[in-house]
Amino acid sequence: MPYIQYETYDSVDDYVHGYIHETSLPRPANSFVNTRLPLDVSAIELECAAIKIGAFNGHVLTTMGEIFYASMARMALDIGANGSDVLKGVDYANAEASVKTSISYLLGMTAAEIVANKIYNIDLLLHLKDSRITVRRWGTNRMSPDFFGVSTTTHEGYLLEAKGTHDQRVDNPTINGAKAQLRAVSSIIYGGTRYARTNRLNRNIIALSFYRNQQALISNIDPDEYYEYSCEVEIQNDKAMIEYYSHIYKLIYNNKKGFFSKIINNKEYYGIEMGEHFIGIYSELYDVLEKYERYYLIEDFESMIFDDKAVEGLFEKISKVLARFNTGKNYSDQSNNKFKNYYQSRDGIIVELLDYKDKDRMEDIQ
Repeated sequence: MPYIQYETYDSVDDYVHGYIHETSLPRPANSFVNTRLPLDVSAIELECAAIKIGAFNGHVLTTMGEIFYASMARMALDIGANGSDVLKGVDYANAEASVKTSISYLLGMTAAEIVANKIYNIDLLLHLKDSRITVRRWGTNRMSPDFFGVSTTTHEGYLLEAKGTHDQRVDNPTINGAKAQLRAVSSIIYGGTRYARTNRLNRNIIALSFYRNQQALISNIDPDEYYEYSCEVEIQNDKAMIEYYSHIYKLIYNNKKGFFSKIINNKEYYGIEMGEHFIGIYSELYDVLEKYERYYLIEDFESMIFDDKAVEGLFEKISKVLARFNTGKNYSDQSNNKFKNYYQSRDGIIVELLDYKDKDRMEDIQ
C-alpha cells in the first residue's frame, strides 16, 4: 500500500534543527523528531481531498474544474518502483516555478485534510478563510489559520495551518509565519463550547514537503505558543452546516437529471457522475439537508437576512448522522485497499473512480 511518511515535532525549533541533523530516512537518533510513522494513503483519497478543496467559498465545481483538481493531485504525486513510497511526480518536478508554488499550496491543504481525517478523527474540517463560513471576531488582529475542526474521539479542538513546498523542507520564514497565524486566535467558540489554549484547543502546522526532493513527507509541528493575540472567534455552528455542504448539495440539485442513488460498501449515497468520478453524499445526510434546501439556492448567501431559528439544531442533527456513518470505520488503516476505487470522507462525502477496473488506468493513478 502506498504511504506518506508522517512526523511530528514538539516545536518550530525542533522542526528547524531536525533538518540540520538529518542524513537519511529513518531519522538519525540525534534528530528532533518526536514521532514517526508511515501514513497509508490511497490515490483516490488524494483526489477526493483535492476536489473538496476546490469547492471554496461554496463554489460548485464544473466538470472541467473537478478534472483539474483531481488531476493536480494525480500529476504531483507518483508511486515508487517498490509500490509503497509516494514520490514527487515527474510533471510536477519539472514544472515552471510559479506552477510548482500553486500546486504545492494545494498539496499542503490536501495534507491537512488527510491528517484531520486519519490522525485526529475530525468529521467536519471548516475552512476559516472561506467567506461562507460565518465567524464573529473580537479583538484587533485579523490574521487567521486555514482550518478548524473538533475530534470526535478526544473532543478537542484543532486549529490547522497548511503549508506546502516542492523542496525538501518548508523554509523557516514560512513556518514562522504559520506560527503567527495560529497564535492570532486566542480562543474559538463552536458547537456551544469555548476552546482555548487552557481548554482543549490545539494548534498545528501541517507542512508537506519532499525529502531529498523525492519522497513525500508530512510534518506536523506544534508551534509551542506562549504569547497570543486577544482575538476570539465564534463560529455559528448551525449556519456553518448550511455553508459547509452547500457545494455538494447544489452540485446534485443543479444536475437532477443525472442524479441517482448508489450502494457503496453497504451504504447508500446520492450523487452524480462527473468527469471520471461519482461524487455523492451519504443518503441520511442528504435527507437532513434537503429540509433546508431554500438556503442552498440563494446566490448572494452572505448578504441575505438569515433566520438563525430556522436552522436551529441542524449542527446536532448532522453530528448524530455522522456518528452513525463513521461507526466502525478505521480511517488510519487502508492496508487492504491497495486498489480501492472510492474514498468515504468522514463528512459523508464520497468520491469514486468510475473506470477503476481498467488495469492501465489503475497503474497510472496508483
